[in-house]
Amino acid sequence: MYKKIAHSCLFLIFMLISSCGQFSYRANVSQGFIPTAAATANIKIGMSPTEVVKLVGEPTIKNAFYPNKWSYAEIIDLGNNNIITKTLTLTFSNGKLSKINKSI
Repeated sequence: MYKKIAHSCLFLIFMLISSCGQFSYRANVSQGFIPTAAATANIKIGMSPTEVVKLVGEPTIKNAFYPNKWSYAEIIDLGNNNIITKTLTLTFSNGKLSKINKSI
């Protein structure tokens, strides 16, 4: 009888310890969208917005105050307090791509 209680208590303690702290598992979480490196390599200064959309898709963020500035952003939480942030910002002037900023 005492053996069953001891085994049950040990099992319960093991389950409580393994469910918290450094033993717990956190899945990687990805939010947003960054075009592939191959797609971004084809983006050239002077392209129209339509051409850019065909290559890399619609931007993740379109700012109402800066309609000529398109942003693609991705945030990856690796679950161990490491966060990776990737951004691609495209700026248009007179209907043509004028500036490309990458932090990929």
